[in-house]
Amino acid sequence: MGEYKNLDEKCKACPNCPNCQNCQKLPIDRKYALTVTEAAEYTNIGINKLIEMLKNPRCPFVLYNGCKKLVKRRILEDYLDDKIEI
Repeated sequence: MGEYKNLDEKCKACPNCPNCQNCQKLPIDRKYALTVTEAAEYTNIGINKLIEMLKNPRCPFVLYNGCKKLVKRRILEDYLDDKIEI
């Protein structure tokens, strides 16, 4: 991994180093699919309201990963842009 024995040593010197898990996380606005919690944080819509919206069989922004429901970020943004209230 280079000359750093401790990965945290590099992070203190450079908060954006590629060696630690915190620096490797993709920002929410660059992710294709979000968890319900991430989508709630991103849109400022409550988790329960998002879950209710995702239960709709015609929901355009739901993505199933097995039994896990994810939210397609860009499609959710477009959906919300056209709404006055949800």
